[in-house]
Amino acid sequence: MIKLEEVCKVETRILAVIDDEARAYTINTDFLSDSCKPYEVARNHTMIWLDEHGFLGEIECLRPTIVEKPACHIQGVSHREGFPRLAVPSPNNISMVQLIDDGYIIWLADGKTVDTEIQYKTLQFLFAGDELTGIVAHGVITEQDITFH
Repeated sequence: MIKLEEVCKVETRILAVIDDEARAYTINTDFLSDSCKPYEVARNHTMIWLDEHGFLGEIECLRPTIVEKPACHIQGVSHREGFPRLAVPSPNNISMVQLIDDGYIIWLADGKTVDTEIQYKTLQFLFAGDELTGIVAHGVITEQDITFH
């Protein structure tokens, strides 16, 4: 379980990438550093790195199950803006990816009812109570489109 601690007003850049060849779905932020703590979210598939404050540095989903329909129910959602500070009291056993028009959703739960959405730039963090159930990434680029200067 990945738990919401609080919603904060912070600034970071976001890079959401699909690597078709490796079947990897990755979201990176400026919070990623050598001091981030890694957590295995779903065995052999998904890792999340949180900085010392609980901000998402990276989430990487390798060779996930691809689903066509949402893994959780979405209804009566309250909308907030900011960046969530997270904690990982226990690992999940679920991760799936749902492709959408301009990106993807990394689902971290199945069968829950999403009641809160926290929007930060091109990301939407979906919660059932205080449990992170999914992360929606819009404006995704492919690994092949990344250029280094």
